[in-house]
Amino acid sequence: MSTVSEMSEGPLWDSIVARYELHATPYEQIANWSFVDWMLNFGEETILSTIKIRKAGFADCINTHESFRRQLTRLRELRIIP
Repeated sequence: MSTVSEMSEGPLWDSIVARYELHATPYEQIANWSFVDWMLNFGEETILSTIKIRKAGFADCINTHESFRRQLTRLRELRIIP
């Protein structure tokens, strides 16, 4: 499945902007769907480990779920998404 083709609903986005009185932001600027496709469609199975980098002294980490919630909350505050 390609997010580029599935998410190509510019006219629908325009109606959502109008309905919820959002800041008029072009749909193409909301997300980089080509990047999403790339991230979700690795050609090979990928296993990632953070053990080596943590042993090298990079101990900070980001909770993905918290980060998404924070970013979505910010987009709502800016009236970019409903």
